[in-house]
Amino acid sequence: MPGEEAISKRKIESKFIFFLSILFAHRNHFLKNSFINPTFLIWIYVTRFLTFVAKLKQEKLKITEYFNKSKGNTLVSFEVLPPLKGGSMSDIFNTLDPLMEFKPPFIDVTYHREEFVYNKRESGYYEKTAIRKRPGTVGICASIMHRYGIDAIPHLICGGFSIEETENALIDLNFLGINNVLTLRGDARQFEDKFIAEPNGHKYAVDLVKQVQHMNQGIYLDSNIEKGTPTDFCIGVAGYPEKHFEAPNFAMDIEYLKKKKMQEPAIS
Repeated sequence: MPGEEAISKRKIESKFIFFLSILFAHRNHFLKNSFINPTFLIWIYVTRFLTFVAKLKQEKLKITEYFNKSKGNTLVSFEVLPPLKGGSMSDIFNTLDPLMEFKPPFIDVTYHREEFVYNKRESGYYEKTAIRKRPGTVGICASIMHRYGIDAIPHLICGGFSIEETENALIDLNFLGINNVLTLRGDARQFEDKFIAEPNGHKYAVDLVKQVQHMNQGIYLDSNIEKGTPTDFCIGVAGYPEKHFEAPNFAMDIEYLKKKKMQEPAIS
């Protein structure tokens, strides 16, 4: 079953609209024959609906705020992968619906950069083509927030994005009311020995973190924007308890983590 809050929202909205339509259609009958004042009934439904909406808005928190509110209690959250291209959101809902009994405060959604495939041509040569097998991260986040009434955290990676595309993606997330992001460098493409950044893209996660921080300050790439509207993203970063496989040692790995966290308050 979907989350209780999402069910309650749909029930309240449908009952509210249905009641108003009946009341309007038969308003004269209600006024003459009802023992209950129609205005009082409207007030009950409006109050219930507005109370639920207010509660929903209050629970749109930053991840750091969820941690602070937990007061040391364990929080349970889940991570989902976008379905393979050609898949359906129902696959994700069927997985998440029974997990809502654990009341996760948020769910994060991974992002996957394009991969290269080699298709054999009639000439015998192979053509290199870039495809994305798991698109839909932002759309999945929006669907999760709408269905369950909880926060969704998209992964934002360096690989596959120029800095302009990153800015546009952040603007889309901001407009959707998503205020938490997990910033990652991302993995190397399949069959590549090391991570290769996009042209005019970020090579390291610390640079991606800086860009998000700049937008939080109203600083955009276009220098002609003098008073840009600041975003309000809570920025998550990755830490590796067993050391990142590319780091030469633990000390260096910790230094890289500090660089990401020293930019401004972030979570890891």
